[in-house]
Amino acid sequence: AGTIVRNSLAFGYNLVFFSNNSVDIYNSKFIRATQGYFYSLKIIRGDIKKFILKLKNYDYDIISTYLDGSSININNIETKEKHCVVMGNEGNGVKVNIQNMCDKNLYISMNDKAESLNVGVACSILLYELEK
Repeated sequence: AGTIVRNSLAFGYNLVFFSNNSVDIYNSKFIRATQGYFYSLKIIRGDIKKFILKLKNYDYDIISTYLDGSSININNIETKEKHCVVMGNEGNGVKVNIQNMCDKNLYISMNDKAESLNVGVACSILLYELEK
């Protein structure tokens, strides 16, 4: 989670939202992992469904990661300037009900020797590609 915060700031994002089922944003281990970036952007926690609906009202593209045939390869993505990236946990990914609320589902292509990436690494790749 600290990596996600640091990368969000590095790639020009100004807010990181964690769902209620995610990390405690006031946990000292999390704050240390942000390497001081905790104080450089907004970090909030709450109900992800309500947050997504609010962003949709402000015309944001909601983008999630997903591994199935209907996903778009990250190299082929076009998105609005205003967008939000939804990342799931490493074990289960983004929940289906949340994916269904998203405008685009993306995957990062890898060779068949690896099953998945660490969520911090995957988020870094995604944010980099979206901000190019």
